[in-house]
Amino acid sequence: TGTRVSRGDTLGLVGNTGNAVTTSPHLHFGVYSRGYGAVNPLPFINDQKEKIPRLPEASKWLGDSVLIRKKVNIFHTSSLQPESKMDALPGNSTVLVIGQMAKGYRVAMPDGRRGYIPTVPLVEIKKQDWVKLTVSD
Repeated sequence: TGTRVSRGDTLGLVGNTGNAVTTSPHLHFGVYSRGYGAVNPLPFINDQKEKIPRLPEASKWLGDSVLIRKKVNIFHTSSLQPESKMDALPGNSTVLVIGQMAKGYRVAMPDGRRGYIPTVPLVEIKKQDWVKLTVSD
């Protein structure tokens, strides 16, 4: 209704009351402009100076088990900074691609560990060599 808010003000509470008793707790948050209706609220709450880079239009490898052709470092965080190095994967390692970012992939290893690798050459595993990796939580 045009109420001004400041950083730190409580805008709503997370819950599942009313007609949402069968859903997970959630919060509806919207910003509306007079004469225009709903507008994207992200610019109002996103104060990051550096914007997240766009992903490629389509991910060729997402959900696939692939071979990493050459030795590559795997990291705990998507920043790929040396201090977050988890391990080094030898060439021809098999991983499951579970996510993609502008500069690399989130992967799961056969031993269940997850991490991030930079963009490196990946190769499809041929059917006769194929062993589907699955990730369990």
